[in-house]
Amino acid sequence: MSTTTTRRAFAAGLALAPAVALPAVAGAMGAPPLSGGLAQAIARHKVAFAAFIACHGPEDIPEDINDADSEAIEAVALAPCASDAELLVKLRYLLAYEKYLWRAPDIREQFGPVVVAVDLHFNPEA
Repeated sequence: MSTTTTRRAFAAGLALAPAVALPAVAGAMGAPPLSGGLAQAIARHKVAFAAFIACHGPEDIPEDINDADSEAIEAVALAPCASDAELLVKLRYLLAYEKYLWRAPDIREQFGPVVVAVDLHFNPEA
C-alpha cells in the first residue's frame, strides 16, 4: 500500500479555496525587473495554475491540466536567474505556490530546513 500523497490528492480542497495570491512578478516590494526567461515561466505557470484550481476536485482535474501545471512550475524552478535579487523573487513565488498547494500555514512539518529558512526570510513573524 502506498502512502505517497499526490498533487491530485492535494487538489481535493482547492475547489473550496479562494484563488491563490501568488506574488506579483515584478515591481512589488521593490522586486527587480525579471529576465525574459523567468518572467515568461512565471506567466506561463500562472495561466496553468488558474486552470488547475478552477477544477472542482481531484477527480475533475483532467490529466492534461495537471500535467501543464506540473510542467509550468518546473519551468519556473529551472529558469535561470540573472541576479540574487531575481532568485529571491523566484523563491518567493515557489514558496507561495507550495504553501498553497500543501495548505500548510506552518510549513515546518511539511518541508525541509532549506524551505523553512526561505519561509522565515520572507515571513519573519512566523
